Amino acid sequence: MFKVKKLILLLCIIVLLSTTGCWDYTELDKITLVKGFGIDINENNEIILTFQMLKPQNSTSQGESNEDKKVFIIEESGKTVFDAIRNASLHASRKLYFAHNQVIILGKKAAQSNPKGLLENFRRDTESRTLDYILIAENTASEILHSKGGLDSIQSQDLGSLVSNFKPSGKVVPIRISDITLAMLSKTTSPIAPIVKLDEAGHSYLSDTAIIKNNRYVGNLNSEETRGYLWITNKLKSGIINIEDKEKDILIAFEIIDTNSKLKFNFKEDIVVEISLEAHTNLGNNLKSTKNVTEKELIRMQEEHIKETAMKAINKANYYNADIFGFGEYIHANYPKQWKKIEKNWSHTFSQLKYEIDVKVEIKSHGRITTKYKEE
Repeated sequence: MFKVKKLILLLCIIVLLSTTGCWDYTELDKITLVKGFGIDINENNEIILTFQMLKPQNSTSQGESNEDKKVFIIEESGKTVFDAIRNASLHASRKLYFAHNQVIILGKKAAQSNPKGLLENFRRDTESRTLDYILIAENTASEILHSKGGLDSIQSQDLGSLVSNFKPSGKVVPIRISDITLAMLSKTTSPIAPIVKLDEAGHSYLSDTAIIKNNRYVGNLNSEETRGYLWITNKLKSGIINIEDKEKDILIAFEIIDTNSKLKFNFKEDIVVEISLEAHTNLGNNLKSTKNVTEKELIRMQEEHIKETAMKAINKANYYNADIFGFGEYIHANYPKQWKKIEKNWSHTFSQLKYEIDVKVEIKSHGRITTKYKEE
């Protein structure tokens, strides 16, 4: 009897595995992997979608370039994003599959129109990934996806690598679709996203950061202002600080090895944002002699540089009256009583905020070469 029960149990397990083990299985010979796509709006206010997809290995032909062998591109229009996707599927012999997509590029006109609505379809689609990077094209998304790839011959993969490897520069803010849609749902935060451009040779690169306010692309942070944003939001973990003083003949590069930022809000007559920034740096490159400066002076110069960079980001945010830092959400979460008094008029309150920035820098290493400073 015991053996019969074991046999029945074993059969039940086999049946369960056979019916549920591959419930979401997708046959590779019936799908086309989308690696990147762009959203543009044409002169007739139609939505234009550009899909960059991997070619099946058995569909390549001789005489094609390395990139042409790997990818093909489909462009299609529609009144809505969903409509354009369905129209594009008519030109593909296989189903478009978005689970391996890396980047979504919004053309400039699309970003100026209705980015929240345009991205809504992909936020809800079960096949789409919430980890896709979002980029804003300087002109059109189509020209970016048709351009040359870099080290990765597949352009969309190259862009994904550019964004994910932002840390060494400290000048790019990696934004995923989950980040930007969450910010768009906020009543106070203005979303941001990296801007992708083309150089003279037709290669893509990242430069500046787009500011989106009231569901419209309104302006940019330059690279230094982007660095300031990263300082304030505690997202800067590496980069280079260049210190130059022509009068003292100083030109020194410091490598950022660790940072930390803290926020505190003081509610008195004015609302004061107290920002504490800390940085550990290494002497990266001594391009000119340090004999004319003390170590304390170099620390002070770095601290002043960081403070100025942070203020540049604040000034640009004030110019557009755009809470790119998420201060409203921070007050809502950490100062609920005070938030109730100001939430209805947050836009005006944000423009009236006062700032106190305290910066502390510690030089951790001077490199392999003994550095001679001016005696204090």
